[in-house]
Amino acid sequence: MLTFLDAMLKTLRRAVRDLAGDILYAAGLTRPHRHAHRLNVVTFHRGLPQAQLREYPLVPIAVSVEEFAWFADYFSRHFTVDTFANAARPWERGERPSRPFLAITFDEGQRDNALHAVPVLERFGLRGSDDERAHLRFLP
Repeated sequence: MLTFLDAMLKTLRRAVRDLAGDILYAAGLTRPHRHAHRLNVVTFHRGLPQAQLREYPLVPIAVSVEEFAWFADYFSRHFTVDTFANAARPWERGERPSRPFLAITFDEGQRDNALHAVPVLERFGLRGSDDERAHLRFLP
């Protein structure tokens, strides 16, 4: 069970993380247009409901379904999102859309990604691939 101090430290870490993100974005260092020449790839380990996330031993490498939805919303507004294979083909041909390419991948093919992440992807009209061997299987 979390103590009051643990809860306060967790809240402080989140606030510092969010502030750092806001500063980097405001400075233009993390804005999507800076990466227009790249094939950007983000990998999620696991997307879990809050109750399961609290029990997961490797919390720093997992996100809640709500956090994943925040990312999906951001990605859908600022990037041209597809599976790795589908984004790589036009990028290799030299295509550079106004919104940079972004491939969403999920490592290790965890079942919870299909249960929890795929509905979020579908809600935002996005696709992702299930691991670094992105050409093998696609979600959804």
